[in-house]
Amino acid sequence: MTIGLVLDWLNILDFKEDEDVDYTQAFRRAVAAIEARQGGVLYIPSGTYEVRPNPALPLCSNLTIIGDGAQSIVKIADGTGAYKVIFGQESSTEARVESVYFERFTIDQNPTGNPVPSSNGASQFAFSLKNFSKVHFRKMEFNPTTGANAICCNASRGSYVDTTCHDVTVEQCRFYRKSPNGVYVDNSAVYLNCPGSIVSNNKFFAEGNETIKARGCIETHGGKSVVSGNYSEGYATGVNAASREWGRDSANGEPVSLTPSNITITGNTFTKVKKGIQLWVNHPEDNTVPALTEAEWEAHTEEISLDNVVISDNTITVDVSDYTTSPANYYGISLAGDYQGNRWLHNISIGTNNIIFTGKSGTTVDVEEGIVPADFKSSYGIAFLLPIHLGNISIHNNLISNIPLSGIYLGRLSNGGTSKVSNVQGIKINDNILTNCAYLKQPPSTTSFIDLRGNILGATIQGNLMNDKFDVEKASYAIRLTPSPGKDIYIRNNVVTTKQQVTQIKNLISAGYEGTVRA
Repeated sequence: MTIGLVLDWLNILDFKEDEDVDYTQAFRRAVAAIEARQGGVLYIPSGTYEVRPNPALPLCSNLTIIGDGAQSIVKIADGTGAYKVIFGQESSTEARVESVYFERFTIDQNPTGNPVPSSNGASQFAFSLKNFSKVHFRKMEFNPTTGANAICCNASRGSYVDTTCHDVTVEQCRFYRKSPNGVYVDNSAVYLNCPGSIVSNNKFFAEGNETIKARGCIETHGGKSVVSGNYSEGYATGVNAASREWGRDSANGEPVSLTPSNITITGNTFTKVKKGIQLWVNHPEDNTVPALTEAEWEAHTEEISLDNVVISDNTITVDVSDYTTSPANYYGISLAGDYQGNRWLHNISIGTNNIIFTGKSGTTVDVEEGIVPADFKSSYGIAFLLPIHLGNISIHNNLISNIPLSGIYLGRLSNGGTSKVSNVQGIKINDNILTNCAYLKQPPSTTSFIDLRGNILGATIQGNLMNDKFDVEKASYAIRLTPSPGKDIYIRNNVVTTKQQVTQIKNLISAGYEGTVRA
Protein backbone atom coordinates (compact mmCIF):
# COMPACT_ATOMS: atom_id res chain seq x y z
CA MET A 1 0.00 0.00 0.00
CA THR A 2 1.29 3.49 -0.84
CA ILE A 3 0.95 5.81 2.13
CA GLY A 4 2.81 8.84 0.83
CA LEU A 5 3.98 11.12 3.60
CA VAL A 6 1.67 9.65 6.26
CA LEU A 7 3.77 8.16 9.05
CA ASP A 8 3.05 5.49 11.66
CA TRP A 9 0.62 3.40 9.65
CA LEU A 10 0.16 0.06 11.37
CA ASN A 11 -1.53 -2.96 9.80
CA ILE A 12 -3.93 -4.97 11.96
CA LEU A 13 -2.60 -8.17 10.36
CA ASP A 14 0.77 -7.58 12.00
CA PHE A 15 -0.73 -7.74 15.49
CA LYS A 16 -2.43 -11.13 15.37
CA GLU A 17 -0.44 -13.89 17.04
CA ASP A 18 -0.62 -17.59 16.28
CA GLU A 19 -2.49 -18.48 19.45
CA ASP A 20 -5.21 -15.88 18.87
CA VAL A 21 -8.57 -17.37 17.87
CA ASP A 22 -9.80 -14.00 16.58
CA TYR A 23 -8.65 -10.37 16.30
CA THR A 24 -9.73 -9.15 19.73
CA GLN A 25 -6.24 -9.03 21.16
CA ALA A 26 -4.78 -7.81 17.87
CA PHE A 27 -6.87 -4.65 18.12
CA ARG A 28 -5.83 -4.16 21.75
CA ARG A 29 -2.14 -4.54 20.87
CA ALA A 30 -2.40 -2.24 17.87
CA VAL A 31 -4.08 0.60 19.78
CA ALA A 32 -1.55 0.23 22.61
CA ALA A 33 1.27 0.55 20.06
CA ILE A 34 -0.29 3.70 18.56
CA GLU A 35 -0.82 5.19 22.01
CA ALA A 36 2.85 4.60 22.81
CA ARG A 37 3.72 6.55 19.65
CA GLN A 38 1.34 9.34 20.73
CA GLY A 39 -0.79 8.77 17.66
CA GLY A 40 -0.98 6.99 14.33
CA VAL A 41 -3.10 5.14 11.82
CA LEU A 42 -4.44 1.60 12.15
CA TYR A 43 -5.11 0.11 8.72
CA ILE A 44 -7.69 -2.67 8.26
CA PRO A 45 -7.20 -4.34 4.86
CA SER A 46 -10.08 -5.98 2.99
CA GLY A 47 -11.26 -9.05 4.89
CA THR A 48 -13.30 -10.10 7.92
CA TYR A 49 -11.90 -9.63 11.44
CA GLU A 50 -13.89 -11.32 14.21
CA VAL A 51 -13.85 -9.88 17.72
CA ARG A 52 -15.31 -10.60 21.15
CA PRO A 53 -15.46 -7.18 22.87
CA ASN A 54 -15.72 -8.13 26.53
CA PRO A 55 -14.65 -5.54 27.63
CA ALA A 56 -14.76 -2.95 24.83
CA LEU A 57 -11.85 -2.56 22.41
CA PRO A 58 -9.94 0.52 23.60
CA LEU A 59 -9.19 3.77 21.80
CA CYS A 60 -6.55 6.45 22.32
CA SER A 61 -5.99 10.04 21.28
CA ASN A 62 -4.71 10.97 17.83
CA LEU A 63 -5.97 7.68 16.43
CA THR A 64 -7.27 6.94 12.95
CA ILE A 65 -8.76 3.55 12.08
CA ILE A 66 -9.24 3.19 8.35
CA GLY A 67 -10.15 0.39 5.96
CA ASP A 68 -10.52 -0.24 2.25
CA GLY A 69 -14.28 0.35 2.28
CA ALA A 70 -17.28 -1.88 2.94
CA GLN A 71 -15.16 -4.99 2.34
CA SER A 72 -13.06 -4.29 5.47
CA ILE A 73 -15.31 -5.88 8.10
CA VAL A 74 -15.04 -5.97 11.88
CA LYS A 75 -17.51 -8.66 12.92
CA ILE A 76 -18.88 -9.87 16.24
CA ALA A 77 -17.77 -13.50 16.51
CA ASP A 78 -20.34 -16.28 16.76
CA GLY A 79 -21.26 -16.99 20.37
CA THR A 80 -19.81 -13.77 21.79
CA GLY A 81 -22.76 -13.38 24.13
CA ALA A 82 -23.89 -10.14 25.77
CA TYR A 83 -21.62 -7.12 25.36
CA LYS A 84 -21.83 -3.39 25.94
CA VAL A 85 -19.51 -1.77 23.40
CA ILE A 86 -17.37 -2.86 20.46
CA PHE A 87 -15.03 0.15 20.23
CA GLY A 88 -14.71 2.84 22.88
CA GLN A 89 -15.54 3.60 26.48
CA GLU A 90 -17.95 1.94 28.87
CA SER A 91 -17.56 4.66 31.52
CA SER A 92 -16.93 8.42 31.63
CA THR A 93 -14.12 7.80 34.14
CA GLU A 94 -11.95 6.23 31.44
CA ALA A 95 -9.04 8.26 30.04
CA ARG A 96 -10.02 11.06 27.70
CA VAL A 97 -9.56 10.55 23.97
CA GLU A 98 -9.22 13.36 21.44
CA SER A 99 -8.86 13.56 17.67
CA VAL A 100 -10.21 10.11 16.84
CA TYR A 101 -11.19 9.22 13.27
CA PHE A 102 -13.03 6.18 11.88
CA GLU A 103 -13.24 5.81 8.14
CA ARG A 104 -14.16 3.31 5.43
CA PHE A 105 -14.82 0.01 7.19
CA THR A 106 -17.88 -2.04 8.19
CA ILE A 107 -19.22 -3.09 11.57
CA ASP A 108 -21.15 -6.39 11.40
CA GLN A 109 -22.96 -7.10 14.67
CA ASN A 110 -23.88 -10.60 13.47
CA PRO A 111 -27.28 -11.20 15.13
CA THR A 112 -27.52 -14.60 13.44
CA GLY A 113 -24.30 -15.98 14.88
CA ASN A 114 -24.70 -14.15 18.18
CA PRO A 115 -28.47 -14.27 18.86
CA VAL A 116 -28.37 -12.27 22.09
CA PRO A 117 -30.73 -9.29 22.04
CA SER A 118 -29.51 -5.91 23.19
CA SER A 119 -30.77 -4.93 26.63
CA ASN A 120 -30.20 -2.48 29.45
CA GLY A 121 -26.62 -3.06 30.60
CA ALA A 122 -25.72 -4.93 27.41
CA SER A 123 -26.67 -2.30 24.87
CA GLN A 124 -24.46 -3.45 21.98
CA PHE A 125 -23.10 -0.04 21.03
CA ALA A 126 -20.84 -0.28 18.00
CA PHE A 127 -18.99 2.88 19.12
CA SER A 128 -19.37 4.52 22.52
CA LEU A 129 -17.49 7.64 23.62
CA LYS A 130 -18.06 9.15 27.07
CA ASN A 131 -14.94 11.29 27.63
CA PHE A 132 -13.93 12.77 24.29
CA SER A 133 -13.52 15.61 21.83
CA LYS A 134 -12.97 15.81 18.07
CA VAL A 135 -14.48 12.51 17.01
CA HIS A 136 -15.22 11.86 13.35
CA PHE A 137 -17.00 9.04 11.49
CA ARG A 138 -16.82 9.05 7.70
CA LYS A 139 -17.96 6.53 5.10
CA MET A 140 -18.58 3.86 7.72
CA GLU A 141 -21.07 1.03 7.18
CA PHE A 142 -23.07 -0.65 9.92
CA ASN A 143 -24.44 -3.82 8.38
CA PRO A 144 -26.27 -4.91 10.35
CA THR A 145 -26.60 -2.73 13.43
CA THR A 146 -28.48 -4.27 16.36
CA GLY A 147 -27.91 -2.28 19.52
CA ALA A 148 -29.26 0.75 21.33
CA ASN A 149 -26.96 2.99 19.30
CA ALA A 150 -24.54 2.31 16.48
CA ILE A 151 -22.74 5.57 17.34
CA CYS A 152 -23.05 7.03 20.82
CA CYS A 153 -21.11 10.11 21.97
CA ASN A 154 -22.58 10.90 25.37
CA ALA A 155 -21.17 13.66 27.57
CA SER A 156 -23.82 13.26 30.26
CA ARG A 157 -22.55 13.22 33.83
CA GLY A 158 -25.95 12.55 35.35
CA SER A 159 -26.89 15.99 36.65
CA TYR A 160 -24.97 17.92 33.97
CA VAL A 161 -23.33 17.72 30.54
CA ASP A 162 -19.54 17.92 30.34
CA THR A 163 -19.00 20.91 28.05
CA THR A 164 -15.40 19.92 27.33
CA CYS A 165 -16.82 17.00 25.32
CA HIS A 166 -17.67 18.42 21.90
CA ASP A 167 -17.08 18.36 18.15
CA VAL A 168 -18.51 15.17 16.64
CA THR A 169 -19.04 14.62 12.91
CA VAL A 170 -20.92 11.72 11.33
CA GLU A 171 -20.95 11.89 7.54
CA GLN A 172 -21.59 9.64 4.56
CA CYS A 173 -22.23 6.56 6.71
CA ARG A 174 -24.81 3.81 6.11
CA PHE A 175 -26.89 2.04 8.73
CA TYR A 176 -28.86 -1.18 8.13
CA ARG A 177 -31.02 -2.11 11.10
CA LYS A 178 -31.53 -5.80 11.86
CA SER A 179 -32.55 -7.17 15.26
CA PRO A 180 -34.38 -10.47 14.73
CA ASN A 181 -33.88 -11.64 18.32
CA GLY A 182 -35.30 -8.61 20.11
CA VAL A 183 -34.27 -5.01 20.57
CA TYR A 184 -33.42 -2.43 23.19
CA VAL A 185 -36.57 -0.29 23.08
CA ASP A 186 -34.92 3.15 23.27
CA ASN A 187 -32.64 3.00 20.24
CA SER A 188 -31.20 5.52 17.80
CA ALA A 189 -28.64 4.80 15.10
CA VAL A 190 -26.77 8.00 16.03
CA TYR A 191 -27.00 9.43 19.56
CA LEU A 192 -25.06 12.63 20.32
CA ASN A 193 -25.29 14.31 23.72
CA CYS A 194 -22.77 17.13 23.34
CA PRO A 195 -22.53 20.54 21.70
CA GLY A 196 -20.93 21.08 18.32
CA SER A 197 -22.13 18.12 16.24
CA ILE A 198 -22.77 17.64 12.53
CA VAL A 199 -24.68 14.68 11.08
CA SER A 200 -24.79 14.90 7.31
CA ASN A 201 -25.37 12.86 4.16
CA ASN A 202 -25.95 9.55 5.91
CA LYS A 203 -28.40 6.78 4.95
CA PHE A 204 -30.57 4.72 7.29
CA PHE A 205 -32.51 1.57 6.34
CA ALA A 206 -34.96 -0.62 8.26
CA GLU A 207 -37.05 -3.13 6.34
CA GLY A 208 -40.02 -5.39 7.09
CA ASN A 209 -40.64 -5.91 10.79
CA GLU A 210 -37.64 -3.73 11.59
CA THR A 211 -39.78 -0.65 10.92
CA ILE A 212 -41.46 -1.36 14.26
CA LYS A 213 -38.19 -1.91 16.14
CA ALA A 214 -35.99 0.83 14.64
CA ARG A 215 -37.03 3.79 16.77
CA GLY A 216 -34.82 6.63 15.54
CA CYS A 217 -32.16 7.63 13.05
CA ILE A 218 -30.61 10.62 14.83
CA GLU A 219 -30.92 11.96 18.36
CA THR A 220 -29.06 15.12 19.30
CA HIS A 221 -28.95 16.70 22.77
CA GLY A 222 -27.17 19.77 24.01
CA GLY A 223 -27.93 21.92 21.00
CA LYS A 224 -25.47 23.57 18.63
CA SER A 225 -25.86 20.96 15.94
CA VAL A 226 -26.54 20.59 12.23
CA VAL A 227 -28.50 17.68 10.74
CA SER A 228 -28.50 17.90 6.95
CA GLY A 229 -28.79 15.87 3.78
CA ASN A 230 -29.67 12.56 5.45
CA TYR A 231 -31.94 9.88 3.97
CA SER A 232 -33.95 7.28 5.87
CA GLU A 233 -36.29 4.49 4.88
CA GLY A 234 -38.28 2.63 7.51
CA TYR A 235 -36.94 4.11 10.75
CA ALA A 236 -39.83 5.29 12.96
CA THR A 237 -38.35 8.75 13.59
CA GLY A 238 -35.96 10.86 11.55
CA VAL A 239 -34.63 13.30 14.17
CA ASN A 240 -35.11 13.89 17.89
CA ALA A 241 -33.60 17.29 18.74
CA ALA A 242 -33.42 18.04 22.46
CA SER A 243 -32.27 21.04 24.48
CA ARG A 244 -29.98 21.19 27.46
CA GLU A 245 -30.09 24.22 29.74
CA TRP A 246 -26.75 23.98 31.57
CA GLY A 247 -23.42 22.18 31.46
CA ARG A 248 -20.17 22.21 33.42
CA ASP A 249 -16.53 21.72 32.49
CA SER A 250 -16.05 19.56 35.59
CA ALA A 251 -18.03 18.22 38.52
CA ASN A 252 -17.12 21.30 40.59
CA GLY A 253 -17.08 23.76 37.70
CA GLU A 254 -19.32 26.77 37.32
CA PRO A 255 -22.53 26.24 35.33
CA VAL A 256 -22.17 27.04 31.63
CA SER A 257 -25.27 28.07 29.69
CA LEU A 258 -26.13 25.87 26.70
CA THR A 259 -28.75 28.29 25.38
CA PRO A 260 -29.63 29.26 22.78
CA SER A 261 -29.76 25.74 21.39
CA ASN A 262 -28.85 26.73 17.80
CA ILE A 263 -30.03 23.66 15.88
CA THR A 264 -30.42 23.43 12.11
CA ILE A 265 -32.30 20.52 10.50
CA THR A 266 -32.32 20.95 6.75
CA GLY A 267 -32.45 19.12 3.45
CA ASN A 268 -33.23 15.67 4.87
CA THR A 269 -35.52 13.04 3.36
CA PHE A 270 -37.28 10.79 5.87
CA THR A 271 -39.52 8.13 4.31
CA LYS A 272 -41.84 5.53 5.89
CA VAL A 273 -41.64 7.26 9.28
CA LYS A 274 -44.20 7.49 12.07
CA LYS A 275 -42.78 10.76 13.40
CA GLY A 276 -40.53 12.77 11.13
CA ILE A 277 -38.87 15.40 13.34
CA GLN A 278 -39.43 15.83 17.08
CA LEU A 279 -38.38 18.74 19.30
CA TRP A 280 -37.81 18.05 22.96
CA VAL A 281 -37.49 20.63 25.77
CA ASN A 282 -35.42 18.94 28.47
CA HIS A 283 -35.87 20.21 32.01
CA PRO A 284 -33.10 19.80 34.65
CA GLU A 285 -35.63 18.13 36.94
CA ASP A 286 -36.87 15.57 34.43
CA ASN A 287 -34.90 12.67 35.88
CA THR A 288 -35.21 13.57 39.56
CA VAL A 289 -35.78 10.52 41.78
CA PRO A 290 -38.35 10.35 43.21
CA ALA A 291 -40.26 12.24 40.54
CA LEU A 292 -41.50 15.71 41.43
CA THR A 293 -45.10 16.18 42.47
CA GLU A 294 -47.38 18.53 40.55
CA ALA A 295 -46.97 21.16 43.29
CA GLU A 296 -43.18 20.87 43.13
CA TRP A 297 -43.28 21.32 39.37
CA GLU A 298 -45.43 24.43 39.77
CA ALA A 299 -42.76 25.90 42.04
CA HIS A 300 -40.21 25.73 39.20
CA THR A 301 -40.89 29.05 37.51
CA GLU A 302 -37.50 29.48 35.81
CA GLU A 303 -37.93 29.52 32.04
CA ILE A 304 -36.42 26.45 30.34
CA SER A 305 -36.34 26.62 26.55
CA LEU A 306 -35.38 25.07 23.26
CA ASP A 307 -34.26 28.16 21.37
CA ASN A 308 -33.12 29.10 17.86
CA VAL A 309 -34.11 26.15 15.69
CA VAL A 310 -34.42 26.10 11.90
CA ILE A 311 -36.29 23.23 10.21
CA SER A 312 -36.27 23.73 6.46
CA ASP A 313 -36.40 21.98 3.11
CA ASN A 314 -37.09 18.52 4.53
CA THR A 315 -39.20 15.87 2.80
CA ILE A 316 -41.16 13.75 5.28
CA THR A 317 -43.36 10.81 4.27
CA VAL A 318 -45.41 9.41 7.14
CA ASP A 319 -46.48 5.81 6.46
CA VAL A 320 -49.58 4.39 8.17
CA SER A 321 -49.63 1.05 6.35
CA ASP A 322 -48.98 -1.00 9.52
CA TYR A 323 -51.76 0.71 11.51
CA THR A 324 -53.99 -2.35 11.88
CA THR A 325 -51.15 -4.44 13.37
CA SER A 326 -49.09 -1.76 15.14
CA PRO A 327 -51.19 1.38 15.69
CA ALA A 328 -49.20 4.49 16.55
CA ASN A 329 -49.47 8.27 16.71
CA TYR A 330 -48.31 9.89 13.48
CA TYR A 331 -46.71 13.32 13.08
CA GLY A 332 -44.65 15.19 10.53
CA ILE A 333 -43.03 17.70 12.92
CA SER A 334 -43.98 17.58 16.60
CA LEU A 335 -43.02 17.73 20.26
CA ALA A 336 -41.66 14.91 22.41
CA GLY A 337 -40.95 14.63 26.11
CA ASP A 338 -42.86 16.15 29.01
CA TYR A 339 -44.58 19.46 29.75
CA GLN A 340 -44.26 20.17 33.49
CA GLY A 341 -42.46 23.31 34.61
CA ASN A 342 -42.06 26.56 32.67
CA ARG A 343 -40.96 25.13 29.30
CA TRP A 344 -40.80 27.16 26.10
CA LEU A 345 -40.12 26.82 22.42
CA HIS A 346 -38.51 30.10 21.34
CA ASN A 347 -37.49 31.38 17.92
CA ILE A 348 -38.44 28.38 15.80
CA SER A 349 -38.55 28.66 12.00
CA ILE A 350 -40.29 25.86 10.06
CA GLY A 351 -40.35 26.53 6.35
CA THR A 352 -40.42 24.98 2.87
CA ASN A 353 -40.88 21.43 4.15
CA ASN A 354 -42.98 18.82 2.33
CA ILE A 355 -45.01 16.60 4.68
CA ILE A 356 -47.28 13.91 3.27
CA PHE A 357 -49.16 10.99 4.84
CA THR A 358 -49.36 7.81 2.75
CA GLY A 359 -50.48 4.20 3.07
CA LYS A 360 -53.35 1.78 3.33
CA SER A 361 -53.94 -0.60 6.22
CA GLY A 362 -56.58 -3.29 6.02
CA THR A 363 -59.98 -2.19 4.76
CA THR A 364 -60.43 0.73 7.15
CA VAL A 365 -57.42 2.97 6.49
CA ASP A 366 -56.51 4.78 3.29
CA VAL A 367 -55.19 8.24 4.08
CA GLU A 368 -54.91 9.29 0.45
CA GLU A 369 -58.65 8.71 0.05
CA GLY A 370 -59.49 10.27 3.40
CA ILE A 371 -60.61 7.00 5.00
CA VAL A 372 -59.74 6.33 8.65
CA PRO A 373 -61.79 4.95 11.57
CA ALA A 374 -63.18 7.31 14.20
CA ASP A 375 -60.75 5.94 16.81
CA PHE A 376 -57.68 6.54 14.63
CA LYS A 377 -54.64 7.65 16.60
CA SER A 378 -53.39 11.24 16.82
CA SER A 379 -52.19 12.32 13.40
CA TYR A 380 -51.01 15.84 12.56
CA GLY A 381 -48.75 17.56 10.04
CA ILE A 382 -46.99 20.17 12.20
CA ALA A 383 -48.19 20.02 15.80
CA PHE A 384 -46.94 21.38 19.11
CA LEU A 385 -49.61 19.76 21.23
CA LEU A 386 -48.13 19.59 24.71
CA PRO A 387 -49.17 22.49 26.95
CA ILE A 388 -45.75 24.14 26.90
CA HIS A 389 -45.32 27.76 25.86
CA LEU A 390 -44.56 29.05 22.36
CA GLY A 391 -42.82 32.29 21.45
CA ASN A 392 -41.73 33.61 18.04
CA ILE A 393 -42.75 30.66 15.90
CA SER A 394 -42.82 30.99 12.09
CA ILE A 395 -44.48 28.28 9.99
CA HIS A 396 -44.32 29.26 6.36
CA ASN A 397 -44.31 27.93 2.80
CA ASN A 398 -44.80 24.29 3.75
CA LEU A 399 -46.67 21.68 1.69
CA ILE A 400 -48.80 19.46 3.96
CA SER A 401 -51.02 16.70 2.57
CA ASN A 402 -53.38 13.87 3.57
CA ILE A 403 -53.41 14.61 7.31
CA PRO A 404 -56.37 13.02 9.17
CA LEU A 405 -56.45 15.77 11.82
CA SER A 406 -55.02 19.29 11.63
CA GLY A 407 -52.35 20.19 9.14
CA ILE A 408 -50.99 22.78 11.61
CA TYR A 409 -51.87 22.74 15.33
CA LEU A 410 -50.20 24.99 17.90
CA GLY A 411 -50.87 25.39 21.63
CA ARG A 412 -52.90 23.51 24.19
CA LEU A 413 -55.63 24.30 26.68
CA SER A 414 -54.85 21.29 28.86
CA ASN A 415 -53.13 17.92 28.87
CA GLY A 416 -55.41 15.15 30.03
CA GLY A 417 -56.79 16.23 33.38
CA THR A 418 -54.41 19.16 33.94
CA SER A 419 -55.52 22.78 33.72
CA LYS A 420 -52.30 24.06 32.17
CA VAL A 421 -52.71 26.42 29.22
CA SER A 422 -50.05 27.31 26.65
CA ASN A 423 -48.92 30.90 26.31
CA VAL A 424 -48.76 31.47 22.54
CA GLN A 425 -46.92 34.64 21.55
CA GLY A 426 -45.61 35.98 18.27
CA ILE A 427 -46.94 33.32 15.87
CA LYS A 428 -46.80 33.50 12.07
CA ILE A 429 -48.61 30.85 9.98
CA ASN A 430 -48.29 32.16 6.45
CA ASP A 431 -48.26 30.96 2.85
CA ASN A 432 -48.65 27.24 3.48
CA ILE A 433 -50.49 24.88 1.13
CA LEU A 434 -52.56 22.29 2.99
CA THR A 435 -54.34 19.58 1.01
CA ASN A 436 -56.93 17.04 2.22
CA CYS A 437 -56.52 17.66 5.93
CA ALA A 438 -58.93 17.51 8.88
CA TYR A 439 -61.13 14.71 7.55
CA LEU A 440 -61.08 12.58 10.71
CA LYS A 441 -64.29 13.03 12.69
CA GLN A 442 -64.02 12.30 16.43
CA PRO A 443 -67.22 13.67 18.02
CA PRO A 444 -67.76 15.79 20.01
CA SER A 445 -64.47 17.49 19.00
CA THR A 446 -64.04 19.32 15.71
CA THR A 447 -61.14 19.37 13.29
CA SER A 448 -59.62 22.09 11.15
CA PHE A 449 -56.83 22.66 8.66
CA ILE A 450 -55.19 25.16 11.05
CA ASP A 451 -55.78 25.18 14.81
CA LEU A 452 -54.43 27.76 17.27
CA ARG A 453 -55.05 27.39 21.01
CA GLY A 454 -53.93 28.91 24.28
CA ASN A 455 -53.40 32.42 25.62
CA ILE A 456 -52.64 34.09 22.29
CA LEU A 457 -50.75 37.38 22.10
CA GLY A 458 -49.90 38.38 18.55
CA ALA A 459 -50.54 35.98 15.66
CA THR A 460 -50.90 36.20 11.90
CA ILE A 461 -52.56 33.54 9.77
CA GLN A 462 -52.27 34.81 6.23
CA GLY A 463 -52.02 33.67 2.65
CA ASN A 464 -52.64 29.98 3.32
CA LEU A 465 -54.26 27.79 0.66
CA MET A 466 -56.46 25.00 2.05
CA ASN A 467 -57.55 22.41 -0.50
CA ASP A 468 -60.27 19.81 0.07
CA LYS A 469 -60.07 17.73 -3.10
CA PHE A 470 -62.49 14.98 -2.10
CA ASP A 471 -65.61 14.52 -4.22
CA VAL A 472 -67.62 15.32 -1.12
CA GLU A 473 -65.75 17.73 1.13
CA LYS A 474 -64.68 16.22 4.43
CA ALA A 475 -63.06 18.95 6.49
CA SER A 476 -65.11 20.59 9.22
CA TYR A 477 -63.29 23.91 9.51
CA ALA A 478 -60.54 25.88 7.86
CA ILE A 479 -59.10 27.89 10.78
CA ARG A 480 -60.07 27.42 14.40
CA LEU A 481 -59.35 29.61 17.42
CA THR A 482 -60.49 28.00 20.65
CA PRO A 483 -61.77 29.70 23.83
CA SER A 484 -59.03 31.44 25.78
CA PRO A 485 -57.85 35.03 26.15
CA GLY A 486 -56.35 36.48 22.98
CA LYS A 487 -55.10 39.76 21.53
CA ASP A 488 -53.86 41.08 18.17
CA ILE A 489 -54.72 38.18 15.90
CA TYR A 490 -54.74 38.77 12.15
CA ILE A 491 -56.49 36.35 9.78
CA ARG A 492 -56.26 37.54 6.18
CA ASN A 493 -56.16 36.41 2.57
CA ASN A 494 -56.59 32.68 3.24
CA VAL A 495 -58.28 30.59 0.55
CA VAL A 496 -60.37 27.41 0.82
CA THR A 497 -60.93 25.39 -2.36
CA THR A 498 -63.31 22.44 -2.78
CA LYS A 499 -65.19 20.64 -5.54
CA GLN A 500 -68.48 21.88 -4.11
CA GLN A 501 -70.40 24.76 -5.63
CA VAL A 502 -70.64 26.32 -2.18
CA THR A 503 -68.27 25.14 0.52
CA GLN A 504 -69.39 24.49 4.07
CA ILE A 505 -65.82 24.72 5.38
CA LYS A 506 -65.69 27.89 7.47
CA ASN A 507 -63.54 29.41 10.16
CA LEU A 508 -64.44 28.70 13.78
CA ILE A 509 -63.68 31.74 15.91
CA SER A 510 -64.81 31.09 19.45
CA ALA A 511 -66.83 33.63 21.38
CA GLY A 512 -64.68 36.23 23.07
CA TYR A 513 -62.33 36.75 20.16
CA GLU A 514 -64.54 39.14 18.21
CA GLY A 515 -62.67 42.23 19.36
CA THR A 516 -59.19 40.77 18.89
CA VAL A 517 -59.34 39.11 15.47
CA ARG A 518 -58.70 41.30 12.45
CA ALA A 519 -59.82 39.60 9.27
